[in-house]
Amino acid sequence: MNLADALAAVDPLTIGDLVALPDLQTRTDRKYVLSLAEAADVLGQLSGWRSLDIHGERSFAYHSRYFDTDELDSFRSSATGRRRRFKVRVRTYLSDQRSTLEVKTKGVRGVTVKSRRPLDGMVADRFDELQRAFIDSCVGVRIATRLEPIIETAYDRATLVSPESFDGVVARATFDTNLGYALPSERTRSMTGDVIIETKAPLAATQLDRVLWARGIRPVRLSKFGVAMVLGHDLAGNRWNRVLREHCDWAPGAATLSA
Repeated sequence: MNLADALAAVDPLTIGDLVALPDLQTRTDRKYVLSLAEAADVLGQLSGWRSLDIHGERSFAYHSRYFDTDELDSFRSSATGRRRRFKVRVRTYLSDQRSTLEVKTKGVRGVTVKSRRPLDGMVADRFDELQRAFIDSCVGVRIATRLEPIIETAYDRATLVSPESFDGVVARATFDTNLGYALPSERTRSMTGDVIIETKAPLAATQLDRVLWARGIRPVRLSKFGVAMVLGHDLAGNRWNRVLREHCDWAPGAATLSA
């Protein structure tokens, strides 16, 4: 069974059902990289999960434009695993041309905190005064005026919701395929032909995590932003060396960044 068929076999979830569930902006993320065949097989082992379905489609195109300073503060903080790190992006859902400004930071015990606000129209190269204030308040320092578009990512995403979510314990997973990256306004290039699976939940592991662990598949250090920056700007691989070597046809060339 291929991945599309495996997704179609999962019970559907409407966008209304998804929106009605409690939000999951503070969470623990775990990421895995699997082949298409492995991902399809894992889906078949899940019980009670539901897959977002919009007009019969289970996978949707996403585009993200990331912003950083001339000194690459965001990339460096992520690449060296600093406790206080951040990412700023504009994410566009291509199915309805809807864009959202998102700021991701790391909280206590490495928990991911994502803050977002809707935007009018598509991706902008500059932020207005209110958007800059929002970014600075999330990051905790005045940095928004120094941000410029630095890299873009594109992929198709399927979103799944665990059965526990309907009892108040929210847990989700995403399956990202057809991953690509590009420098702003340039042609998109392939990042990897594999599937990136990400589980998103409070501290406890999800059923999907346990299925993967039982197969000997462990979480990996992975950032689509970080990997795209390494590939697009010829930077050091740092904490993503393993993923870059094994899944992105990459060989190290640049010196490792220091913290």
